[in-house]
Amino acid sequence: MKIGVSSYSFSQYMKKTGCSYTEICDLAKEMGFEGIEFIDLDPKKESCGDIYECAKIIREHCDTIGLPIIAYTVGANLLSSDPDAEVERLCKCVDIAEILGASIMRHDVCRELPKKHLYSYRDAIKDMAPHINKVTEYAKAKGI
Repeated sequence: MKIGVSSYSFSQYMKKTGCSYTEICDLAKEMGFEGIEFIDLDPKKESCGDIYECAKIIREHCDTIGLPIIAYTVGANLLSSDPDAEVERLCKCVDIAEILGASIMRHDVCRELPKKHLYSYRDAIKDMAPHINKVTEYAKAKGI
């Protein structure tokens, strides 16, 4: 078994020190972690032009120090007023996972159930499943 860490575990440290993603990768490696997961990348934390450049810089750094990126995790809300736009955004997140070299991408499906009368989790799953499947098929085609 290998032990990994989430970038989220360093969020307070990053706020306090202003360090970058690559710096927390160095710290994770020094601490003995064998992999790292990233959550909702913010290009400002790595002084990047955009999220794609940020992912590329992180991947190159992790490859250099021998710290595999094991997963990319993002928030999502497939019960939003425009679930097709959310699917499109999640597919772009799959592209980020691919750039990172992560073989796993995890995402939320919703924040809360709508306040509809008698709307259950079963109803929500039925409504979200086609959208989840679109993201899954896109990710599968990329090996994620």
